[in-house]
Amino acid sequence: MNLYSGLQKVTHNFCILLGGALLKERALTGPQRVLLDITDYCNYNCMMCREHSPLSPSKFSKGVSDLSPEKNTSFKLQKMDVDVYYQLIDDLKKVGTREINISGGGEPFTHEKIIQMVEYAKKNRFNITITTNGSLLNEGISEFLVDIGVNALYFSINAGSSETYMKVTGKRQSGLFEKVKANVRTLAFIKRKKKQKHPKLMLSFVISTQNYFEIKDMIRFAIESGVNRINFVPVVSYFERASFLDLSSEDIKVLQKDIKKAQYFATRHGLMHNMNEFIQWLSMKESENLRNFYPQISCYVGWFLSLILANGSVMPCCQCMKIMGNIHERSFLEIWNSPVYRQFRKESKNFALRNKALFNCQCSKCSLVPTNLIFHKILHPLKPMHMGEKELTARLKGKVAIQ
Repeated sequence: MNLYSGLQKVTHNFCILLGGALLKERALTGPQRVLLDITDYCNYNCMMCREHSPLSPSKFSKGVSDLSPEKNTSFKLQKMDVDVYYQLIDDLKKVGTREINISGGGEPFTHEKIIQMVEYAKKNRFNITITTNGSLLNEGISEFLVDIGVNALYFSINAGSSETYMKVTGKRQSGLFEKVKANVRTLAFIKRKKKQKHPKLMLSFVISTQNYFEIKDMIRFAIESGVNRINFVPVVSYFERASFLDLSSEDIKVLQKDIKKAQYFATRHGLMHNMNEFIQWLSMKESENLRNFYPQISCYVGWFLSLILANGSVMPCCQCMKIMGNIHERSFLEIWNSPVYRQFRKESKNFALRNKALFNCQCSKCSLVPTNLIFHKILHPLKPMHMGEKELTARLKGKVAIQ
């Protein structure tokens, strides 16, 4: 990052903080990061996936006002037109956004224009992160990703063994786990051969009842693959039938012991990880702080993040399926400053008054709690919480005993 881009980022972040602190509903600049679905098509059927899980009671349509999976019976697979994408990149550049995560509803590498899309974003100096299952990578694509300077790749692995991998992904294909591992290793080798720092390679594991007992195997996978980092993410069960994926109190106790041992194993091998944050989340989950968190502070997602689906629908985040507008009808800038988005910001900032989740939002399962706590501490250093900031912070750090 050069000095100019560094100053741009600092200025942008300051404007986000200033808007969140002083304004009830307006944003002074665009979101820091945009989660972008370029396609709904996927070659996997992962159990915990909102779009493609075989557990879904009714596939939902992404073009209606209520995106709750339980309330929709149609599911239209779509992919973003490349010209719509180009216009979106131009709009995001105008509002100051510099980080794009290509991920979400489907596997990005099933989109036939993925190469051109990444090229255009990099030409406009965006930081690009791609989330992929890694199954469609080959040597040519890997060479391109290194040469173009993609900033990071997240590989969704979600298992530590071939048997669990087949169970989680719904792909009863022998050797697929090993193939994905080989693809990751090839990309890591090409990066080393070209003596490049990017893309940073990270493995992502959504932890559920299907895989929580394979933490050490997951770390071994990461070490053998030559990646930079490993991240653990708590499962979000979007459907009633998927609730068995949620970790029980007993599962969490076992996992907390295993993950502390795994920390030592990862650190010994020089592998970066987010296990401290994941332990914090487990402590919050066990103490039910996630349910009680947002009545204590505001949610600032309406200032720092936005989600854009393959059909053009714009939403605040992955766990709030509330449509703000559609980029086929209006520009992102118009949507970002629209009355609908402003109303969302107003409501999310007043959680303490509402004392309940926003309509169509799964706030009790929010994975952005740590980010919102950082915002709260910066913007309101002297403002106490209802339950006491000391107690909440202690639980976040895992200092309160689990009953």
